[in-house]
Amino acid sequence: THWIACGWFFIAREVGDEDARAVTWVRFMHVEDEGIALKYFMSYHWAFSHLLLGEIDVVSMNIWERVFSIAILMLGLLTFSYFVSSITEYMSRIAETQSENGRQDTAVRRFMEEHAISAVLAAQVDRFRRHSRTNSQRSIVPKEEILGLQDLPESLSIGLSKEVYMPTLGTHGCFQLMDNKDASQTALCAHRVMSEAYFNKDVEIFEKGQRVQLVYIMVKGQAEYRKDDFTCAVEKGGWISEHALWLGGWKRRGELEAHSSVECHALKIQEFQKFCTENIETGFIAYEFALQVANAKVPFSKLHDLVSMTEREMMATKVQAQWMSGNDEDGL
Repeated sequence: THWIACGWFFIAREVGDEDARAVTWVRFMHVEDEGIALKYFMSYHWAFSHLLLGEIDVVSMNIWERVFSIAILMLGLLTFSYFVSSITEYMSRIAETQSENGRQDTAVRRFMEEHAISAVLAAQVDRFRRHSRTNSQRSIVPKEEILGLQDLPESLSIGLSKEVYMPTLGTHGCFQLMDNKDASQTALCAHRVMSEAYFNKDVEIFEKGQRVQLVYIMVKGQAEYRKDDFTCAVEKGGWISEHALWLGGWKRRGELEAHSSVECHALKIQEFQKFCTENIETGFIAYEFALQVANAKVPFSKLHDLVSMTEREMMATKVQAQWMSGNDEDGL
């Protein structure tokens, strides 16, 4: 609006300077001798009115002003149409969302009534759904939900997975050794076994006793892990239930609750085990890590879902030594 106002006043001044008898809006309104502030705000008022297709007492008085006025009216028509269509689309999206929420609420209530769910449990479900709906805004969309990335060639998909997940996986000694041995196979592993997971604030991510299907790696946010009297904050870089990679039948030893919006990378255990059976060198490295965990002096009952960075580095050092000696002796 400011630049249109400046252009409107510029035309009047230039035409008036070239022809002393030319009629411009400045002369017609008898403001030639007025201060620049009045002329600016009159120009600004004219520009604002034309952009919104309104009326004003300042009118075109020569061919140049009329051409400029027509151009701004056309620009105003496009701008106003875009503004109206954007508002309409936004309101339609809100109405559609509210309608869908209403249908889901009706379906949930019908389910509760048909199955005679207790009032206490029904209220808990309703509170969770309202809380989840209020805090469901995500700043990042998972790769799996972006349709534009679903039809990529496998080579590009693998490249994307490598750049998304390897900075996280690379913090673990097992995947460091795998990457040093064969970077292309490690990228393929990341592509097959990794996914993304998001949790809203105050959501219970898992409970004690659940069979582990996914190993979570914290990327953003904060969560709290609890096991009996043991409580620990889990922040960026934390691996949760890593033992499930090395010990069969691992179940969650404690509970994990999100204290903020949480973004995790999720490692699919079955896919990882399948990949290890298909790739001998990868399987050998994973096997050595499993031996380190199985042979640890910590009683099985004392293990929990968190492994410290120091323990992980010690295991990586021992496995690297085993791998190097095996590589020297029999070439794997």
